[in-house]
Order: sequence, then C-alpha cells, then structure tokens
Amino acid sequence: MTQIAMHPYHAETGLSLSSNVAIGSVHAGSTFPAIQGTSLTSLSSQPSSLVTGGFPSEDEQHSQPVSPQGLHYLHSAYRVGMLALEMLGRRAHNDHPNNFSRSPPYTEDVKWLLGLAAKLGVNYVHQFCVGAAKGVLSPFVLQEIIMESLQRLNPAHVHNHLRTPAFHQLVQRCQQAYIQYIHHRLIHLTPADYDDFVNAIRSARSAFCLTPMGMMQFNDILQNLKRSKQTKDLWQRVSLEMTTFSP
Repeated sequence: MTQIAMHPYHAETGLSLSSNVAIGSVHAGSTFPAIQGTSLTSLSSQPSSLVTGGFPSEDEQHSQPVSPQGLHYLHSAYRVGMLALEMLGRRAHNDHPNNFSRSPPYTEDVKWLLGLAAKLGVNYVHQFCVGAAKGVLSPFVLQEIIMESLQRLNPAHVHNHLRTPAFHQLVQRCQQAYIQYIHHRLIHLTPADYDDFVNAIRSARSAFCLTPMGMMQFNDILQNLKRSKQTKDLWQRVSLEMTTFSP
C-alpha cells in the first residue's frame, strides 16, 4: 500500500451536541448542528451493523454486501449528513475559537460522514470532498480528510485522485487554511507556543507537497516568516525542522 505522509492528529471523543436529527441514531454523540424539520426516525430501527459503531474495513465491505433496503437508509443518512456539513460551514465562519483548532468538536462527525461516503462509492467521496472544502475551516481537519479519503480510495492511484476537481478543490482549501492559520498565529505567538507552531509548519509542508506548485507557495511562506518580527530562535527552529523534514 502506498505510504502517505500524515501529521498525527488527536481528535477529541465523547463530545456531544443535542440534535433533533435522527442521524444521531446512526452516529452517537453527533456534534453536527441540528437540521430543523428533518427526521429519519426509521434509521434507528435498522440492524446494528448499519447504525452503530465504525464502518467495516474495505475487505469486510466487499464480503458483506448491503441489502437494497440497507442501502436506502445509508443514502438517507448521507443526505442528512451532507446537509449538516453545509450548515456547519455557515456557522463555522462565526465560530472563531474552533476555526484553527487541531480537533474542533465536529471532527469525528465529519470523519464518520467520510466513512459513509466511502461505503457508498467514489462519486459520494468526491461530493463529500467538495462539501468539506466549503464547510471545514481547520487546516488540520482538512488535511486529515484528504489523507483518509485517499486511503479509502485506491492508494495506488493517489496522484490520479489528486488531479480530480473534487480533491483539487479540497487540497487548495487546505493550503489556504494553513496560510490563514500561520498569519493568525504569528500575531499572538509567544515563546511558549514555538514548539506547537513549528509542528504546524511541518504539517503545512506536507499539505503543500500535494500539488506541483505547492512548494513554491510554501517557500514564500517561509520567506515571509523569515522577514517577520519574530525572534531568531523561532526561525532557527523552523529552519532546523525543514532540513530534517521527510514526507
């Protein structure tokens, strides 16, 4: 299997948000915003293999075909999840504390929706990627979505996937989010934040490596960082990290 460089993110678990959407019976502890007037109560009556826990591995998915009725409920859950993702995007722009968080409360819900999209097929993964590019602001979550999406599809064709419009849009959004994150952090950066900031720069480089012109953009970021008003200590740490970087 093709190895894909990925920053080890730490998603929070056990987070909850009360919701009147029956998607909660498919994925417990949902933090997606409630969708008023939408109900899929019949989802809760489905077998536990469909409505609880994580999704099976790729081998299990192929060895356990979903029944037509089960597929109908999966489609219904996916539609509700995509609506929730759209609403998340509308709300996220006003949710500044979570905009650049490594693990915003919605992380596991978005990853769950990706798992559902992967179970339904490639076209659904592409549709999910477009929705995530519009709804997710955290560069760390966007990068995690990219890497997990590529792994859920055929990892042997990573470069082909990255050239599709859906992935291209998602990767560009991730890179833009990293640029915004770096500018935001530099405004309030203190020596106590240096280690975390350097780790973020390392993660950003992995994201910019995904596109042909990405490294040129990343080098521009480094040059701007070098010319910033930060201390030499920070730049020395970043420079050292870049010399030891391996994708």
